[in-house]
Amino acid sequence: MRTYRTDYRMWAALTALVMTGLCSAEYLYDPAGGVVARDLIWAGRGFNNLTYYGPLFAPHALVMIAWATSAGWAAHALFVLYGARLPPDEAADYDDVMVEALGCQPKDLL
Repeated sequence: MRTYRTDYRMWAALTALVMTGLCSAEYLYDPAGGVVARDLIWAGRGFNNLTYYGPLFAPHALVMIAWATSAGWAAHALFVLYGARLPPDEAADYDDVMVEALGCQPKDLL
């Protein structure tokens, strides 16, 4: 097993944070004619004229997602390297409660 395991929930949270920052920065830079502004107008119109706006939106979205994922992973790697982790989710121990209620060990259930 690797020494520093990937914390996927932290990676996803940091990716969402970076994506929000990228979109906000691009929108603040050019709120009238920027790419994010154009996409917001298109979404407000109910995504009409998909054959025109779709090919313009797809590369923009993919590049933004790639940048955000890469930056999120790099930030996540630094956090994990220094010992920061998100707490485990509560569903991970759900079966242990059921096993204890039955009064047996997990190996007895196999």
